[in-house]
Parts: sequence; structure tokens; C-alpha cells
Amino acid sequence: MKKFKISMIAVFAIVMGIAASAFTSSPVNSNMKPLTTTWFQFMGSDPTNVADVQNYQNYSYVNGLPCSGSSRICAVQVDGPTTPGAQPSSAFSSTLKSELQNVILHGNSYGDISKKP
Repeated sequence: MKKFKISMIAVFAIVMGIAASAFTSSPVNSNMKPLTTTWFQFMGSDPTNVADVQNYQNYSYVNGLPCSGSSRICAVQVDGPTTPGAQPSSAFSSTLKSELQNVILHGNSYGDISKKP
């Protein structure tokens, strides 16, 4: 009986330790800067050309809300700088490029791509 009490106490202590660890969190690194997500407007010549639309250098940050509508790509939302006239800080991801192609070729819609008539 005494061994049973000791083993029950040990099991109870382990369960309480696991339960307490569920409510603790790992320390947050305060040196990390949050990502800035902004809209970049398409400034290229042909919003129906896949290569033009996928080229991040054809986009520029414009202060304010993105364009809106329904047929041609006019802006994309990506991580990057927020100064007027600045381009996205790096080339578009393969996912965004695929989304842009699907908008042009198949008329798909995505939350990070804005279209205008």
C-alpha cells in the first residue's frame, strides 16, 4: 500500500508538471522587427502580359488604398518598404508569381492581388 501511495504521488507530480508547462511560453526575441506588408501598384505597360506582371520591378509603392475593380491586375500586396516610389525589396515569391499567372490566364482571385476594370 505504501508503494502505491508513493507511485501515485510521483504520477501526480509528473501530470502537474506537464500541465504547468502547457501555460508557459518561450521567450520572445525583442530584436525582431515585424514585417511590413504594403500594396505595390503595377506600373508596367501591359497588365495582360504574364512576364510583365510577374516582374517586381514593374511595381511601385503608392501611398493610399490599392486600386480595385475586376479584370486587370493593378496592385499586389507584399512585404517591403513603405516609402512612395519604392519598389518591392526583392523578387516575387514563386507562389505570388503563380497567383499572378492564374489571374491573367484563368481569371482566379486572390486576397493579395487587386484588380481594376
